[in-house]
Amino acid sequence: MTTSTDPDVSPSISGPRFDYVRWVLIAGIAVSAFIVLVMARNTIVRPLDNLVTEQTCRSFGAEIQRPLIEFQRSNRFAFSDQTDGFCLYGPGEGGEGTVRYTLDEIEPGLMYTMAKLSGIVLQLGVASIYLRLITDPTLALYRYLRRRFG
Repeated sequence: MTTSTDPDVSPSISGPRFDYVRWVLIAGIAVSAFIVLVMARNTIVRPLDNLVTEQTCRSFGAEIQRPLIEFQRSNRFAFSDQTDGFCLYGPGEGGEGTVRYTLDEIEPGLMYTMAKLSGIVLQLGVASIYLRLITDPTLALYRYLRRRFG
């Protein structure tokens, strides 16, 4: 016995539908996490970074016996406005003019490097905590609403 299939009738291949709303939610969560990352950089890391840079410049100024006039922190990992950082010192005891050193010339040491790294880790930690607190509840609420209202 042979079975024949009607050529006009094709078997239905239906997989799960692509869920656009879910992916829009995920994209929104990703954008908001990036915003939190930038906010953490500006509110937590930048003041800590300024404090560490100022202390480093003051310590070096004490070694060369010059007062610190101005400093700028190193900002090498920024998307824009990247700087190497500098320390500007006032006149010395002999009456010489102002002197400007970059942070690389000062060679701030391991404590400065560790403070910079801890700032980056802190920033990423804040963004990670945000993602953990937002993602699961948001997607769970979406699954509930989708089951409830179709």
